[in-house]
Amino acid sequence: MKKLLCLLICFLTAFSFSSCGVLKLLDDRAEKSDIVSYVKENEKLLIDCIGNKDFSAIKQNNLIQDINPTPEKDFVEFSCGGAGFGSATQYCGFYYSADDDMTEIWCSPTDDGPLCKSGDGYLWKEKDGDNTYYTEKICGHFYYYEASF
Repeated sequence: MKKLLCLLICFLTAFSFSSCGVLKLLDDRAEKSDIVSYVKENEKLLIDCIGNKDFSAIKQNNLIQDINPTPEKDFVEFSCGGAGFGSATQYCGFYYSADDDMTEIWCSPTDDGPLCKSGDGYLWKEKDGDNTYYTEKICGHFYYYEASF
C-alpha cells in the first residue's frame, strides 16, 4: 500500500511539472473573446484615456497587463498576456491606431512579406521560420492581435 501511495504521489508531482501543469500556470494570456468584449463595452472609456493620455481609469482591470503608448504617433498597445519559452512564445492583446495602420505594432512584419486576408482578419507568416502575426479589427480604430515566435 505504501508503494502504491508513493507511486501515486510521484505521478501527481511529475504531472504537475509537465506542460499540463506548470506551463498552464505561466500562461497569462486573456481569451480573444474577453478582449473583444472588453474593447466593445469600453470603447468610449478607452478613447477618453487615449485622448487624455491618462490610463489610470483602466489600469485596475484584470485583462490589460501593460499599456504602451507611442508618443510620436496616435497609437497605443494594450498587452493582455503571454506564454511559452524561446521559440514557442505567444502574446496577445489589442491596440488603437488612429490611422488604422495594422503594421505599427511591435510584432508586425517589417520586410518579410505582406499581411494576407485570413478569416476575419489578416495574417503574416515568416517566410522561412515559425513567426506569425494575426490582427483583426474589433471596432472603431481598435484591433485585436496575436503574435508567436
